[in-house]
Amino acid sequence: MTTAKLTGLDAAPAHLRTAIEEMQTRLLGYGKYRRIPRGKPFAPWTVSIEGARCALLLDAWLFGLHHLPERKQPSDIDWSGGYVEIASSMPLDTHDFEVMTRLVLLAHEHSIRVEVHAHTFRVMRIGLCPRPILVDGERFNSNIHHPDLATLRAKIDQRSKDGAA
Repeated sequence: MTTAKLTGLDAAPAHLRTAIEEMQTRLLGYGKYRRIPRGKPFAPWTVSIEGARCALLLDAWLFGLHHLPERKQPSDIDWSGGYVEIASSMPLDTHDFEVMTRLVLLAHEHSIRVEVHAHTFRVMRIGLCPRPILVDGERFNSNIHHPDLATLRAKIDQRSKDGAA
């Protein structure tokens, strides 16, 4: 079965589409606060749907974009492409719904792949890459899709059964 590849807002989870559009509008407002590097051309401020999806995840994870790590402002981040990266020195732990647990659950809810890389001493880079949702009848492909919580739970249960047998 061949299906058309979902792009833009159609690739986002349905329950988040209105919030993504609102976040895109909110981020466009931050463009007036950008720092202009000396001697560089002033590029137009754009926010892609994928950038807005990443911002929505960060907003929920950090309890507001004003809590971006390393004293960054939303206007310091490039929201125009399909990949968003931030630097962070905050500890990541899984205790009692703390930072890492929230990030993992939100990544599955928002269908966004999260990558954590070492950057410098005590600083890591957190990369966000939105993935299209799984369309009914389409086979899951981990290179393309990010599993939602129900798919993830089913995979964990299946592995538990296979391991116990």
